[in-house]
Amino acid sequence: MDWDLAMTRNRDALLRIVATLFAMLGLSEGAAVDRIPRALHTAILRILRPAEAAVRRLIVAAARGMVVKPAVSRSMPAGEIVRKGTGQTRHSAFRIEDIRPPMAPAEPRPKHPLRSFSPADLTPAALRALHRKSRDLIAKSKPAPPKDGKVNAALSRP
Repeated sequence: MDWDLAMTRNRDALLRIVATLFAMLGLSEGAAVDRIPRALHTAILRILRPAEAAVRRLIVAAARGMVVKPAVSRSMPAGEIVRKGTGQTRHSAFRIEDIRPPMAPAEPRPKHPLRSFSPADLTPAALRALHRKSRDLIAKSKPAPPKDGKVNAALSRP
């Protein structure tokens, strides 16, 4: 089998698939898309996942003739190894804790907005207030995604 011809043919097919994906997204050079319709997102993933697996197989096929030299093992010292100490627990070479005074006094931690309660406090008014506080806390913590039926397509970096 002519492996080079097969890899070239498959590489060209994968490049056409990538070009098709760019066309589906409506991307041109230097363009970016923030949100795409959910149906388009699903269609792209149905094409992208098998293409990604094909690229991995192509990489393995391209590496078929590679020869890797094994790492040279280091020789052990001759004779008995003399160690210092009594054989008990060893101390680290550096301090694990920071003994310097803090640069600025620590700020007091804010109290949690939802206070704890006992079953005796479960009156309807207290439950409504607790529900309101928890709803406001959730609303502040994470913005709700827009209800436009689209999926976030922006590049996210950790």
